Amino acid sequence: MSRVAPRVIPQDQQGVRALHPIGDKSNQFDEDWLQKLLFADPGLLPIDEIDPSFSKLVPLARELPVSAGAIDLVYATAEGRLCLVETKLWRNPEAHRTVLAQILDYSKDMAAIDFGTFKRKVESAASRNGSPQDLLKIMAQGVGKEFDGILFEEGMRRSLETGNF
Repeated sequence: MSRVAPRVIPQDQQGVRALHPIGDKSNQFDEDWLQKLLFADPGLLPIDEIDPSFSKLVPLARELPVSAGAIDLVYATAEGRLCLVETKLWRNPEAHRTVLAQILDYSKDMAAIDFGTFKRKVESAASRNGSPQDLLKIMAQGVGKEFDGILFEEGMRRSLETGNF
């Protein structure tokens, strides 16, 4: 029985190409690559299937430092709900049990900080590229003109106080 490789078909249907396995020893894709991809396009996360109230995520920071380490990706909704993402490649031996412990530790750390501290941490992490960043401006840019900063801050304070991430 012959095996047919999956194909990538662009919208314009030009340049159709076959996908081929790269093997588990390839260093072509690493966790940094995965983080950058998910940060640039949060729509790749199947968040609507997990909890639709977290849809339309706005990327806030990569590698956000907390006591337990660095949270790979931090997103927020216009209503101030936080989404924490820990990335692992399938070939990573830690990918199963350790990731759950990591995200629980990160959540514990996030629940222990107030809005002002969170804002400073996000702005510091987002400013690593050299240009200063402001949390509310990041959100306004990601949400659009319907963004309500007061509603966002109230929701964010509630998320941090309740640990609902």
